[in-house]
Amino acid sequence: MLRILAILLFVIIFVSFETSIFPFFSLFGVTPDLLLILVVIWGLLRGSKEAALLGFVVGIIEDILSSTLYFHALSKCLIGLGSGIFAQTLTGVGPFLGIVMVSIMTAASFFIDGVLLYFFLGHPVPQFLSLSIILFLSIIYNSLLTPIVYPIVKAFSLRLGEPEVSESFPLIRRNL
Repeated sequence: MLRILAILLFVIIFVSFETSIFPFFSLFGVTPDLLLILVVIWGLLRGSKEAALLGFVVGIIEDILSSTLYFHALSKCLIGLGSGIFAQTLTGVGPFLGIVMVSIMTAASFFIDGVLLYFFLGHPVPQFLSLSIILFLSIIYNSLLTPIVYPIVKAFSLRLGEPEVSESFPLIRRNL
């Protein structure tokens, strides 16, 4: 129970930074997605089960704050699951891999969000040029922030102890 409370407090701190400080660093309406970075790094360090669960919790918090219904929860859950699955095929995880994965998952998040907006809410997909500029700025922002966030999340993860080994995808092994 104490472990869950510690994780929730950690998430609330990240949510506080994203909602109160990062809007001041907006460039053309684009701000870093600190919660996406948290979920991706968590997936690399802790595995797909924990990252999917953390992504869902983070997404629910985002949905409550933005008044959308389960939109962010599904998106962040899929991002956590994807980064955790990818991490299972690796032997070592470091800050550089974190930057690469955050970049890939930022693009994946844009794709997932676009699909969810189109199919569930009926929003049209923005024009390619404006979407590509926003995506490019988001990738740059998130990639620049990852080397700062990675050691913080890693230190917190180490304080929690060893992650449970994910058996949800038994065909994927760390020693491939």
